[in-house]
Parts: sequence; C-alpha cells; structure tokens
Amino acid sequence: MKMASLTRGAQGEDSGAVPYDLRRMASAPTSPDVVVYPRPRFRDWALLGVGLAFVAMGVLIVPRDRDVGIVTITFFGMCTAVAAATITRKLRFHSQRPLTARIAGGVPIRPSRTKLALLGGGFFFLGVVLITFGHGYGSVFWGGSWLIAGVGGAVIIGLLSGGLPVGHLQFDPDGMTIGRRGWCFTVPWDRIVQLGTGEYQSNPVLYVWLDDVGAVVARPPESMPKVLAHLASCERWMGAPVAVMTSQYTLDLPLLVRALERYVADPGARAELVANQLLLPAPG
Repeated sequence: MKMASLTRGAQGEDSGAVPYDLRRMASAPTSPDVVVYPRPRFRDWALLGVGLAFVAMGVLIVPRDRDVGIVTITFFGMCTAVAAATITRKLRFHSQRPLTARIAGGVPIRPSRTKLALLGGGFFFLGVVLITFGHGYGSVFWGGSWLIAGVGGAVIIGLLSGGLPVGHLQFDPDGMTIGRRGWCFTVPWDRIVQLGTGEYQSNPVLYVWLDDVGAVVARPPESMPKVLAHLASCERWMGAPVAVMTSQYTLDLPLLVRALERYVADPGARAELVANQLLLPAPG
C-alpha cells in the first residue's frame, strides 16, 4: 500500500497538509529553484578534476623534488578523496526513490565512531606528512601543518578516551529526540510544520521547522533555557530551528526524510517506533 506523502515535487507527486520545503539548499537556503536531491554540480566535478590534475602533477614532480611532490600528492589526494565521496553520495541520493520508509525506533542512534576515526586519522596523517616534507614552504605553512596534525590528534584522543562522539538521535512515538552532551530535547511530531533538505559545507542536512519552539520537551527540564538558545542559534546560522547533519549518523537523507514524512502525517504509524526496526524501504 502506498503511504500518504508530504512531499511536493520531490518524487513527482503533490499531496499532504504539511509542505515539503524545496528551498533550503546549499549556500542559498532560500533559493526556490533548487531540487531536493540534486545530482553533483559542476563545482563538484571541477573540484574532482582539479584534485586529480594536481595529484598527477605531484607524481611528475617527485623525481625532481621529492618533498614538493609528496606534499602535493598528499594534500590534493585528500581533497580528491573528499570530492569523490561527495559525488558518490549525491549520485546515490539522487537515485533513491523510496515510496515510504521506516526508522529504528526506541533506540539512540549515535554518530559513527568509524567516520570520526577516519576524519581524525586523515587530519593527523595529512599534518604529519606536511610537517615532515613541507620545510621549504615557510613558517606559516609549517605552523598550519602542526595545527592540522593537532586537530587530528585531538579527535583520536577524544575517541580513545570516550569523550567523542557526542550526541544521539532517537525516534519514539512521541517525537524525535536530539541529544547533546548532558542534555537533550524532543520535538513532538505534531509540532513539525515543515521538513527540508539541504547541504552545508558538502554535508547533507535535515531541516525541521516547528509551529512553536517552546513546545519542545527538554531533559533535564532545567536545561530548557539552553535548548531554546540552541534552537535560536540554529535558526540564525542554518535557517531552521532544528538542523541535523545526517551523514555523521550514517543515515541516508532521502530515506530519513521519507520516514519522517510518515510519522508527521500519520499518527498511527508512530506506534511502530516502539520496536527496533532498520531504516529501509517499508513493504508497499
């Protein structure tokens, strides 16, 4: 059975009382002419091409100047890997057309330690290579290299000590909970008036608008001023009171949004959130 959808245009259909926002995208969150799940843009392919070109140049430089060649290959190799990952993710999102989806209910979904380890390890490796082979670039470059290595090392230490990652998502019959260090808040399903998708610094973002931010439930209750300050800050910087970068939770944004559409539109569907279920297309 095909579930009712709140989407307008994203999947080629119009319905529902809650509009699905098509405007909150990339660096221009109010632009009305951007599709929900775009293919890779020219800029994405250009960054990949430039990165590959500089890596090839570094390979040619190595025989004549080993240090410069290694720095070039390492730095632009990392940039190329990021560009390739962004293109792959956008192509995957664009190809996804779920009629409906379900989500893991009643359990905290925490940020991926593996992704954070790769991030920290990548920064640390890059910094060490730049420090080791970048002597000829001057003190500013060398200082920046130490900073990069330091950031990577701090992330690795945070992982090993248990201080990272921070936060969680949880989906229950009463709403969506977003956790931070020492506090969390629940957004009731019936208070959600708009959903949106977008990109922030090449990261997929879920945007949620509410009819009353004061309706969120803070835990512990005395953290409510902190929660309201967080929502106001998010509204100023991201354009919506709730913005979640979904890639850190290894959640595909098209599937997540389709699932949230169900829970906002159909109160009866929320009962399934008491059971632990995988995020996957639901049987039609």
